[in-house]
Amino acid sequence: MIDRRRATNAARAIFARAAFWPALLWLALLPMPPVAQAQVDANQAKRDRIACERQADERSIAGAERETFLKRCLSAAQRVQQRAQQKARENVRDTCDDQAKLKGLLGEARRKYIAECVKG
Repeated sequence: MIDRRRATNAARAIFARAAFWPALLWLALLPMPPVAQAQVDANQAKRDRIACERQADERSIAGAERETFLKRCLSAAQRVQQRAQQKARENVRDTCDDQAKLKGLLGEARRKYIAECVKG
Protein backbone atom coordinates (compact mmCIF):
# COMPACT_ATOMS: atom_id res chain seq x y z
CA MET A 1 0.00 0.00 0.00
CA ILE A 2 1.30 3.43 -0.93
CA ASP A 3 1.84 5.91 1.82
CA ARG A 4 -0.47 8.83 0.96
CA ARG A 5 1.73 11.45 2.58
CA ARG A 6 4.76 10.33 0.65
CA ALA A 7 2.80 10.32 -2.66
CA THR A 8 1.31 13.74 -1.95
CA ASN A 9 4.71 15.19 -1.08
CA ALA A 10 6.21 13.71 -4.25
CA ALA A 11 3.41 15.26 -6.33
CA ARG A 12 3.96 18.65 -4.68
CA ALA A 13 7.67 18.42 -5.41
CA ILE A 14 6.99 17.75 -9.11
CA PHE A 15 4.55 20.67 -9.41
CA ALA A 16 6.94 22.97 -7.59
CA ARG A 17 9.82 22.38 -10.00
CA ALA A 18 10.32 25.22 -12.46
CA ALA A 19 10.95 22.82 -15.35
CA PHE A 20 7.54 21.19 -14.94
CA TRP A 21 5.45 24.14 -16.12
CA PRO A 22 7.20 24.79 -19.46
CA ALA A 23 7.02 21.06 -20.21
CA LEU A 24 3.31 21.05 -19.42
CA LEU A 25 2.76 24.09 -21.63
CA TRP A 26 4.71 22.45 -24.43
CA LEU A 27 2.54 19.33 -24.23
CA ALA A 28 -0.62 21.42 -24.25
CA LEU A 29 0.50 23.23 -27.41
CA LEU A 30 1.31 20.11 -29.39
CA PRO A 31 -1.04 19.80 -32.34
CA MET A 32 -3.49 16.96 -32.22
CA PRO A 33 -3.25 14.52 -35.12
CA PRO A 34 -5.68 15.44 -37.88
CA VAL A 35 -8.62 13.17 -38.54
CA ALA A 36 -8.39 11.51 -41.92
CA GLN A 37 -10.62 13.27 -44.46
CA ALA A 38 -12.03 9.93 -45.63
CA GLN A 39 -13.22 9.21 -42.08
CA VAL A 40 -14.83 12.64 -41.83
CA ASP A 41 -16.56 12.12 -45.18
CA ALA A 42 -17.80 8.67 -44.15
CA ASN A 43 -19.22 10.04 -40.91
CA GLN A 44 -20.93 12.87 -42.77
CA ALA A 45 -22.43 10.39 -45.26
CA LYS A 46 -23.84 8.34 -42.37
CA ARG A 47 -25.35 11.43 -40.75
CA ASP A 48 -26.87 12.50 -44.07
CA ARG A 49 -28.43 9.06 -44.59
CA ILE A 50 -29.88 9.04 -41.08
CA ALA A 51 -31.31 12.54 -41.59
CA CYS A 52 -32.91 11.51 -44.90
CA GLU A 53 -34.37 8.36 -43.37
CA ARG A 54 -35.86 10.42 -40.53
CA GLN A 55 -37.48 12.75 -43.04
CA ALA A 56 -38.93 9.76 -44.88
CA ASP A 57 -40.27 8.36 -41.59
CA GLU A 58 -41.80 11.71 -40.62
CA ARG A 59 -43.57 11.87 -43.97
CA SER A 60 -44.63 8.20 -43.74
CA ILE A 61 -43.10 7.39 -47.11
CA ALA A 62 -42.77 3.67 -47.90
CA GLY A 63 -41.83 1.29 -50.70
CA ALA A 64 -40.50 2.49 -54.05
CA GLU A 65 -41.48 6.06 -53.26
CA ARG A 66 -39.23 5.92 -50.17
CA GLU A 67 -36.26 4.71 -52.22
CA THR A 68 -36.78 7.53 -54.72
CA PHE A 69 -37.06 10.04 -51.89
CA LEU A 70 -33.86 8.75 -50.23
CA LYS A 71 -31.92 8.96 -53.52
CA ARG A 72 -33.03 12.55 -54.07
CA CYS A 73 -32.37 13.51 -50.46
CA LEU A 74 -28.90 11.97 -50.41
CA SER A 75 -27.89 13.55 -53.73
CA ALA A 76 -29.05 16.93 -52.37
CA ALA A 77 -27.00 16.36 -49.22
CA GLN A 78 -23.95 15.56 -51.35
CA ARG A 79 -24.41 18.78 -53.34
CA VAL A 80 -24.61 20.78 -50.11
CA GLN A 81 -21.46 19.10 -48.81
CA GLN A 82 -19.62 19.73 -52.09
CA ARG A 83 -20.61 23.41 -51.98
CA ALA A 84 -19.34 23.65 -48.40
CA GLN A 85 -16.02 22.07 -49.38
CA GLN A 86 -15.70 24.42 -52.36
CA LYS A 87 -16.41 27.40 -50.09
CA ALA A 88 -13.74 26.21 -47.64
CA ARG A 89 -11.18 25.95 -50.47
CA GLU A 90 -12.10 29.45 -51.62
CA ASN A 91 -11.66 30.77 -48.07
CA VAL A 92 -8.19 29.22 -47.85
CA ARG A 93 -7.24 30.73 -51.20
CA ASP A 94 -8.54 34.15 -50.13
CA THR A 95 -6.55 33.95 -46.89
CA CYS A 96 -3.38 33.02 -48.78
CA ASP A 97 -4.02 35.86 -51.24
CA ASP A 98 -4.37 38.32 -48.36
CA GLN A 99 -1.12 37.08 -46.83
CA ALA A 100 0.66 37.52 -50.18
CA LYS A 101 -0.67 41.09 -50.36
CA LEU A 102 0.63 41.83 -46.87
CA LYS A 103 4.05 40.54 -47.86
CA GLY A 104 4.00 42.65 -51.01
CA LEU A 105 4.62 39.71 -53.34
CA LEU A 106 4.09 40.18 -57.07
CA GLY A 107 4.19 38.04 -60.21
CA GLU A 108 5.77 34.61 -60.11
CA ALA A 109 6.76 34.90 -56.43
CA ARG A 110 3.13 35.63 -55.55
CA ARG A 111 1.82 32.65 -57.55
CA LYS A 112 4.37 30.30 -55.94
CA TYR A 113 3.56 31.59 -52.46
CA ILE A 114 -0.19 31.16 -52.96
CA ALA A 115 0.26 27.67 -54.42
CA GLU A 116 2.39 26.56 -51.43
CA CYS A 117 0.03 28.23 -48.96
CA VAL A 118 -3.04 26.50 -50.43
CA LYS A 119 -1.29 23.12 -50.26
CA GLY A 120 -0.92 23.69 -46.54
